[in-house]
Amino acid sequence: MKSLCLSLCVASILISCSTLPSLQPEDRTVREELPQTCLRLFPSGKWQLVHSIEAVMPGGHRGLVMGATIISSQDKSAHCVLMTMEGLVVFDAQFDQRLVINRAVAPFDNEDFAAGLISDIQLTFFMPDGPLVETGIDPDGASVCRYLNPDGRIVDLVIEADHTWHIRQYTAQQRLSRSVDAFFTKQEFDGDGPYFPDRLELKAHDVAGYTLIMDLVEAVPLTK
Repeated sequence: MKSLCLSLCVASILISCSTLPSLQPEDRTVREELPQTCLRLFPSGKWQLVHSIEAVMPGGHRGLVMGATIISSQDKSAHCVLMTMEGLVVFDAQFDQRLVINRAVAPFDNEDFAAGLISDIQLTFFMPDGPLVETGIDPDGASVCRYLNPDGRIVDLVIEADHTWHIRQYTAQQRLSRSVDAFFTKQEFDGDGPYFPDRLELKAHDVAGYTLIMDLVEAVPLTK
């Protein structure tokens, strides 16, 4: 009986942590500045980003690849290439209004994988599609900008007191579906951005959940 009660308590805690939190009002000054602070979390213009990526798949299976991604904030387009550590291209896809898969080698030869990867890139590097519907303080004391996407999904941009940040994406039923956590080695920020984290950890919180641990190798601005 004690074991059952403990299991129910743990389940209750997990459920409460994975649902959309209520927000408390910010003071007026913070409330007025917060939307611009949230905007600066994302790179403006066109960039090439290179990451080493460790993928942790269901069952604990792990794989390591290099990822080169070109993103443009103007049209929210993305071009992603995944390579083995030896330099073999195993996946090449781009999105500009529509998804085009240029190359895909097993186990990456799945259109759902390509669509999911592009969606993860958009969540991580682009402002949410929908309007800002609420700002406030979450139960942990962090500042939050909340956006409502056209498809009903909700995206929270969560900013800690030390300016580190997180992204939380919820389904239309207000269940946590994706999270992105940013980690920095630089402790002070100049206020201008964009802040490219040294490490990003993206987690998919569904039955076939996975984790992508992305360590930044370089971030290069592009002019064309």
